[in-house]
Amino acid sequence: WAQSGASTSSGNAFSRIFLQTVMPIPEEKWRFNADVFLCNQAALAGQVSAIDDPIGYYRMHGKNGSAHTNDGKCNKRAIRRDLFREIQTNDVLTTFSKALDLLYEPDALKRTFGHKQIVLVYTSIFDSEFSPKGIWAAYSSAMYTLFEDGGLSTFKKAAIGIWQTAAVILPKGMREKLIVWGYRNGFVVSKDKMIERAQS
Repeated sequence: WAQSGASTSSGNAFSRIFLQTVMPIPEEKWRFNADVFLCNQAALAGQVSAIDDPIGYYRMHGKNGSAHTNDGKCNKRAIRRDLFREIQTNDVLTTFSKALDLLYEPDALKRTFGHKQIVLVYTSIFDSEFSPKGIWAAYSSAMYTLFEDGGLSTFKKAAIGIWQTAAVILPKGMREKLIVWGYRNGFVVSKDKMIERAQS
């Protein structure tokens, strides 16, 4: 397994050979988060290295366009954009892995707990655009993948499960406050991008 967890755009560097393989970036689809387009494909293309020591700063000031919460409210535009971004990323990984003759399970990114949890968040306070069968389908899908997730402790899974349940059963007017609290207190997990390399 290769996991792609990357820095913000200015904290990344790529080889010329890799960039010549994947460029140009389709501008219309990737006006935001172009680093996602590059970083996830880089994880498929070869070795990815990181520097553990902090060598720069990224200021989160509560008004960032990518922040899922601002001023105690959920940012529908940012959450929606991230969900579409993951769907587009999944498509890019599918295409690029075929070009490299690598195994990438169709919709693997959309089956992760991180993705399903954000679908649940979006569905519980906004609408069912990403879960056509409604909030209970989003809830059961997120709960199932939560307990299948091997990267979380049993205690963390139980705490997140209780929080997710409350976010669904509370009256709609109270859900957003609970979800914002969940973001602030680590109940919304980061979205891991997992890619399986084919066996040679």
